[in-house]
Amino acid sequence: MASDKGHYVRTALVEAIDARPHPKHLAALLHLVTDKWSSDSMYDSDNRHFPIARAAAGALSKLGQLSADASEALHILALETSDANLRFALFSINACQADEAFRSRLLDVAAAAPSPVCRAAASALLSNWQQASPTFIARLDADLLSRTTPFVAARLTLLLALRGEASHAFDTCCNLAGHQGRRVLLLLVVWLMHERNPLVAEKISALLPAGHIGVAKVTGAHRDALDDSALADLGDALTVAEVLFFIGKEKESS
Repeated sequence: MASDKGHYVRTALVEAIDARPHPKHLAALLHLVTDKWSSDSMYDSDNRHFPIARAAAGALSKLGQLSADASEALHILALETSDANLRFALFSINACQADEAFRSRLLDVAAAAPSPVCRAAASALLSNWQQASPTFIARLDADLLSRTTPFVAARLTLLLALRGEASHAFDTCCNLAGHQGRRVLLLLVVWLMHERNPLVAEKISALLPAGHIGVAKVTGAHRDALDDSALADLGDALTVAEVLFFIGKEKESS
């Protein structure tokens, strides 16, 4: 049925599998996730919409730990697909359900030349931050955060703040503070460390200009929205924009 010529049959099949997920359906789902049927008569060739494949990815996400062979197939498909949503879904499956080696490969993809693929890999890793091991987090150092794209660097910095040991997070921030274009990333670490480890957050804050409005914002002392001019002295425009995406909004009153 997964190879039936009628897309209605394949759609019904993936819906049925999704409703009652079971490991015995893995082979069918690995076939369906490659399905390129689309109802769109016109679409951007760089962002297609393959609904059956997306639905199959959703069903795969319910199957738990995947074998190396299955994870490899999903990784290759994610690199090749022209459906951006499907790409993210496949990377997310491997970030959550694959062996550690595949999370490491996702980091390699994220750190590669700028592309929609590297952005999807970084987003998938952040979305599944609970799966990041100490060995994985150890790779997130100042060198990596200073040379990846601002989009990727911001998300990897959040991973560091969420899962990193206090000493590693502080050492990385000390080194990153010397990169004029990227020291604004320290605000993301202070933002998440402020409640997780207040002492470390305070030490990292001290690496930034005293009384800076950015520090006040992430520690809750400043509630108004920030704009790029407020953080311009801490980094380049693109990196500032990524940081503001997470911390820039006005804080709601409790």
